[in-house]
Amino acid sequence: MEQAPDPGGPPSRLPTVLQVAAFLLAAAASISAALLPVMAEETVGSSPGTPPEHTVEQLTLLQTHPPTVLIPLAVPLLLTLLPLLVPRRAVWWTAVGCTILLLGFIVLAIASVGWFYLPALAAATAAVALQRAARLPHHRDAA
Repeated sequence: MEQAPDPGGPPSRLPTVLQVAAFLLAAAASISAALLPVMAEETVGSSPGTPPEHTVEQLTLLQTHPPTVLIPLAVPLLLTLLPLLVPRRAVWWTAVGCTILLLGFIVLAIASVGWFYLPALAAATAAVALQRAARLPHHRDAA
């Protein structure tokens, strides 16, 4: 049977690893959202006496929008990176706030790229939960 970590011992690194995973997942989602084809453009050209010529072109978000579209794609990156940069005493509150804001971003963007960030939200939520569990005092029953 696995022993619970000693409350006076070194803190678990798992919440930090999960927060790094959330950042990497958000980065992968932003890169995917910017570079994967999001729409198809079909053109039909015809000349008299020839059959119509159909052309289908797959377009990415960067091809269909100005570069300013990268600003909203950077929001989840910042929200998952910030808990890794703050002082240790403020990590939990920062992680909670950033995770709530990430959830809000996903809800607002669910019709377009919000789905891409659900794995990052899951990792960030797990990091917050494990940080909270590590902060709670461990009570042991006397045998």
